Amino acid sequence: MMGKRTRGAIRDFQQDAGVDVDGDVGPQTRGALAQRLSEVSVRAQHLAGFFQGGGQSVEDEL
Repeated sequence: MMGKRTRGAIRDFQQDAGVDVDGDVGPQTRGALAQRLSEVSVRAQHLAGFFQGGGQSVEDEL
C-alpha cells in the first residue's frame, strides 16, 4: 500500500526519467530504476577507488 508522498515520489522519478507519468511502477519505470541504480553503482565504485587510493580516482590509475 502506497501513500500520497510515495506515489508523488514515483511520479517525480518518472518525469525525471522521461517515462510515462502514472504513479505506478510498471515495466518502463522498473527499467528506468534499474538503469539509474546501475549508474549510481558505477559512481560509487569510482568514489570508493578515490578513498581507497589515497585521493586518486580509478580514472587516474588508467
